[in-house]
Amino acid sequence: MNESEQLLGRAVLQLWPELKRDVQEQIFEAASVDPEVRRRLAVLLHDQHPRTAFPPQPRSLA
Repeated sequence: MNESEQLLGRAVLQLWPELKRDVQEQIFEAASVDPEVRRRLAVLLHDQHPRTAFPPQPRSLA
């Protein structure tokens, strides 16, 4: 990982709580290249930003 990628990653982590949920999900999916990376990333985000531990999305009433 080069310095520019590290700086961008730090910026995303700083702004994470302010991002809309759909944007968070898109970033998470793009960064989750394999199951182990996905697990470690989820732990990191939940440890640093407990507000990202969203309740389940409401299901359709229809």
